[in-house]
Amino acid sequence: MQITFKCKNCGEINCVDVDDILDITSNQDLMKRILDNSAFIFNCKKCQAEHNVIYNALIENNNLKYYIKINTSNQLLALMPENDYKIRIVKDLNEANEKIRCFNYLLDDRLVEIIKYLLKENLESNNEGLKITEIYFFRVVDNNLEFVLFQDDDYKGIMRYSFTGYDHLNEIFKQYFDDNIQVVDRNYAISIIAKAKENQNNA
Repeated sequence: MQITFKCKNCGEINCVDVDDILDITSNQDLMKRILDNSAFIFNCKKCQAEHNVIYNALIENNNLKYYIKINTSNQLLALMPENDYKIRIVKDLNEANEKIRCFNYLLDDRLVEIIKYLLKENLESNNEGLKITEIYFFRVVDNNLEFVLFQDDDYKGIMRYSFTGYDHLNEIFKQYFDDNIQVVDRNYAISIIAKAKENQNNA
């Protein structure tokens, strides 16, 4: 696969051959390069300026059975026949990295999105003027999930959420999850929370 990018430094049009399928099943080095973004850094052939170029790559892990497609159009995938594989479509590399981390820790990313939504709502309602623009799951430490918080481009810190809380939310929301969903993001979390509230009101 060939991609094209224009150098922001000198204006040169660069054509680069890339792998559109990134198999990290047994390739720890490739996974690390995806997680630190270096797999998507290319140099201009004229001035050598570095560019972070995100293209429509498919990340796959056949041991943990997941596919992550970086696809800014969010076009649904119909090319994966395996019913037991998780298929996720993300819009950028930050979301792709978060999904990799979730699945590598054997977490349910649908629950992770709900936790992110609840953390954002709680933080903003209890801190006047605070506007959390991005929350990303980062890792598991001491039986807690760690999330990094950003306001615009400013790093605001780390929040922890216990596995006890994670398991409690799973009991509440698991009946509303769709195993065939491909786009799992904030909007998905909002829809699941709304379904749970509606069911509670009708009970």
